[in-house]
Amino acid sequence: MSSRSECLLSIDETQKIHTNSFISKTKYTIKKVIKEGDFGSINLCVDKKGNEKIIKFLVKDSYKEEIQLNEYHIKTIKEFFSWNVNYQPFNRFNNILDHGQMNEMENSFIVYEKLGKNLNDVRKSYSKQQVEPIKGLQILLECISVINYLHNLGYVHRKIKPSSFCYRPSSNQQNPPIVLTNFEACCRIVDKNTSKNTSTVTKILNSKNFKYCSINQQTPNTFYTPNDDIESWYYVGILLFEGRLPWEDIKSGDDKKIKESKKSLQNIKTNHFYVKTPDVFRCFVIDIFKKEARIDVNELVNSMMKTITKYSRCNITDNSLLKSGNKEEGQKKG
Repeated sequence: MSSRSECLLSIDETQKIHTNSFISKTKYTIKKVIKEGDFGSINLCVDKKGNEKIIKFLVKDSYKEEIQLNEYHIKTIKEFFSWNVNYQPFNRFNNILDHGQMNEMENSFIVYEKLGKNLNDVRKSYSKQQVEPIKGLQILLECISVINYLHNLGYVHRKIKPSSFCYRPSSNQQNPPIVLTNFEACCRIVDKNTSKNTSTVTKILNSKNFKYCSINQQTPNTFYTPNDDIESWYYVGILLFEGRLPWEDIKSGDDKKIKESKKSLQNIKTNHFYVKTPDVFRCFVIDIFKKEARIDVNELVNSMMKTITKYSRCNITDNSLLKSGNKEEGQKKG
């Protein structure tokens, strides 16, 4: 028996839908508004059975971009599995359960599964709100793998931050899957040559998240690239390991100071902010800031996998990951 999401309308069908085919406004009851922004609103709702879900009302271009991404993503998954397989349990994107037009609502809607804790919640559960190095690397390895998959589909996320990664409630409580969400700003990868024929969602991103956005995105009229997502991912990692970011106390409007603080992270040996961040992760910032070409994500993944494998097998403390001088000692103890 096929699931509800496998019977979703196509983007063409929802664009051509007639008024008398609109979904009743009573199908979902909104409990509270979670967030409002340039692209619409995100809300907690319940269906008629009382099950909690997330419903977003999105402007036309953002809605169309996200549904088209989902269609391509599901098609890609099914090319590797049986077309009748239930992909929802292992889908690393937030599962879309319903979407379309709703009576009395100007914007189109998308209904998603309600996910569990995000990375900020996870961080706060640790002592001093600092994730242990090995666990942090395991989390970040999962996150960058999903980001890289998104890039390979031809899209950039543009809102990478701790709340964009959530755990899906699972029967496997030891290793629940990490899911990428918050796709409302997502768009196709473009450059100057292809930008003229793209939707406005590609060009409009007025509310920048200065806490996690790349230095490139603090400059007006710049195109968003896969490297920008990776740089944001790096800042998420620093937050997990250190419990805070060095520019948190700088006013959001002070672009110059925020940029200087982000650039200072390149000084991996002299920047005193680095205390708990593993050496292997600190070194990534050098490649990230080169920006001469697309970052080789496979190199980052391989480095993390080698470190996780090596130190998981050695009878040593996580602190030995912090300094290069301790790596040889760790090998001897192993």
